[in-house]
Amino acid sequence: MAEEGWIKLYRSIRSNWLWEDGNERYLKWWIDILLMVNHQPRKVLVNGEFVEIKTGERLTSTVKLSKRWGVSRNTVTKFLKLLEKDEMILASKSRQNGTTLKVLHYADYQGFEDKKRHQTEQRTEQRTEQRTEHKQELKELKNKDHENFEKLWKLYPKKEGNKKRAEKAYLEAIKNGVTNKEIQTGIVNYIKKIQVEGIERKYIAQGATWFFQNRWTDEYELKPSSNTTSDGQRAGKTAEEITNKEQEHLKEIERRAREAKANNEHRD
Repeated sequence: MAEEGWIKLYRSIRSNWLWEDGNERYLKWWIDILLMVNHQPRKVLVNGEFVEIKTGERLTSTVKLSKRWGVSRNTVTKFLKLLEKDEMILASKSRQNGTTLKVLHYADYQGFEDKKRHQTEQRTEQRTEQRTEHKQELKELKNKDHENFEKLWKLYPKKEGNKKRAEKAYLEAIKNGVTNKEIQTGIVNYIKKIQVEGIERKYIAQGATWFFQNRWTDEYELKPSSNTTSDGQRAGKTAEEITNKEQEHLKEIERRAREAKANNEHRD
């Protein structure tokens, strides 16, 4: 004859991993454990000796549980280990008496002590809040990284190529410890190299390529060339014309650098 009576089941269980999709059988087994453990101390006869089973405990075995739940002993063992890892039960094995399941904080679950029950609910709520806060922090960090990339993409002189690929390379670099400022400095130095050497647009690396190849690690030669002609420069210019042009380039670089610095300081 089945035992009469009832147990309490708090709504907070819906925030537990047992309630997640795909864990339905785990939830069923956990409720079964709550139903099968003693609601008050009792003595049972095992191998000719009396053994006291305390409140919240049950003397059983993985063999009995596997038959009860219709699964293998290995599956039962894995489930009990999950409960132990989450500090929900303590499973004590004995060669003579089998396995004693002890539901930790049983009084909390069944509300024998209101104070403990409130503490349990509070811990559950805190865990839920912490998970929510963590997800929100990750979302904010992701949005911030996206905004930073957009600013760098806007700064880059040749915004061509696969932008998504460029952002993916940027995010991977940030994840590996490269700072946004390092990448920004690399872009500024590359712009300066373009201006100093008078590199034509067709020879400037596409934005996607520059980011994907981690070109911020390149060492750029930023000294003005003394030759009257170079890559991207047209022959026939006088030294005075070239000098004036280079000075204009340098002023533009300084302006962009100040703007980039201001944007970076505002972001920080």
